[in-house]
Amino acid sequence: MGAGRIRGDAAQRTALAIRPRREFLKRSAGCAASALALLTLASRKALARGAGYGPLSRTADQNGEEILALPPRFRYTTFSKTGQALAGGGGSVPRNHDGMACFPGREGLVRLIRNHELRNRAGDMTLGVPHAGTPYDARAMGGTLMVDFDLVEMRPERGQRACL
Repeated sequence: MGAGRIRGDAAQRTALAIRPRREFLKRSAGCAASALALLTLASRKALARGAGYGPLSRTADQNGEEILALPPRFRYTTFSKTGQALAGGGGSVPRNHDGMACFPGREGLVRLIRNHELRNRAGDMTLGVPHAGTPYDARAMGGTLMVDFDLVEMRPERGQRACL
């Protein structure tokens, strides 16, 4: 009699465990279906109202050069090109600019940190910096460039190679 009771308790516990699992799966499937339906409705509504900023077209910068394609009413300022001398005499602008971050600077300025992914020639190798206190290893040919940009004059005030 004792063994039958143990088996009965185990069967009851198994049945109780299965019921919440089934309920969970039913509710999860219902939530997923609801989310998919809402996503479909939202995307149809976005398409209907023409989401986005509009078509891209070649756009001239402040010098009349068409470097970028932008949506209507967007504009940009070109402030340095590869090989050009940096404002403030901090060297020249490296090639392969591939990213940038902006930080608040002094009043009217924004500090731009530009990354340059440059590669050395085969056999060249640089480790660290040339000597203590030097933030930039010219032999590495890459790293970051710091530019203080004047938001009133729309031009760089100062630029220098910052670090590897």
